[in-house]
Amino acid sequence: MKFTILTIDDEENIRNGLADNFELEGYEVKQAASGKEGLQLIEKGDIDLVITDLRMDGISGEEVVKRVT
Repeated sequence: MKFTILTIDDEENIRNGLADNFELEGYEVKQAASGKEGLQLIEKGDIDLVITDLRMDGISGEEVVKRVT
């Protein structure tokens, strides 16, 4: 069973860097460019771990954490 990690960050290079490293370790990675997009992916399910930037425009990473805990 492959675990799925969601990375949420408004900086594309950070998202891609994290995804590349986690994929090398055998994880499936989904990416979101905003808190809103991240929450939409979380609602669809199949996410085992969320790694988020805390400071983003719109829905912050702090708000994402509050909503998923």
